[in-house]
Amino acid sequence: MNGDNIVQLGTYRHALRGIIGWIYATYFPDEYKPFSGSPQTVLFISQNQDQSQSQFIKMVLDLQNRINKEITKSKDDPKKLSFLNKVKSGLNHVKDGTALLNLLLKTAQDFRINISELSSLVG
Repeated sequence: MNGDNIVQLGTYRHALRGIIGWIYATYFPDEYKPFSGSPQTVLFISQNQDQSQSQFIKMVLDLQNRINKEITKSKDDPKKLSFLNKVKSGLNHVKDGTALLNLLLKTAQDFRINISELSSLVG
């Protein structure tokens, strides 16, 4: 490689920051401004939040599938069927793990289902 193809890293970063800043100012004026803090920290936090949210969504979908299977098995048990349908309908309003746990425990309490039964139904 000859010297003509080398770009100073500082110059490249400065130009790239300028382009990104212009894009944000033009298309995302109300969004968090890039490079106002540590870019690596912001990117890491965002990736972490995305991964956590994806994992939570997967967990809720897995639980919903488990509930659907239990509903088909519990046709002869109206108490179980009512409990499962109540939990299933509440899943749409759950935003995080704490709310999910609260939904499960509160609904189990309302239907007088003990922890062992709850675990076998949704665990």
